[in-house]
Amino acid sequence: PMKVLVADDDAISIAPLLAGLANRSVDVLFVENGKEALDALGTQKFDLLFLDMFMTDIRGDNVLRMSEPVENGSARTPVI
Repeated sequence: PMKVLVADDDAISIAPLLAGLANRSVDVLFVENGKEALDALGTQKFDLLFLDMFMTDIRGDNVLRMSEPVENGSARTPVI
C-alpha cells in the first residue's frame, strides 16, 4: 500500500482527509506537529506528504527545508 504522512496540529480540520484515506489501500501515519513530522521523515520513507503550513511549532514549509531531500527512487515525494 501507499505510505502517507499527514502532519497537522488540528485533528478536527484533518478528520475528513483521514476518513477518506481510511477507505483506500493506504498506510497513514498521522503526526500532530512539525517535530514529529521531522522525526518520521528521518526514519521512514513516504509516497505522499500532507503538511500543515501553519503548525505552531515548526511550519510545514520549514519541515521540508529542515529535512533531508525527500525522494522516492529518482522522483521527489509529492507534498500537499
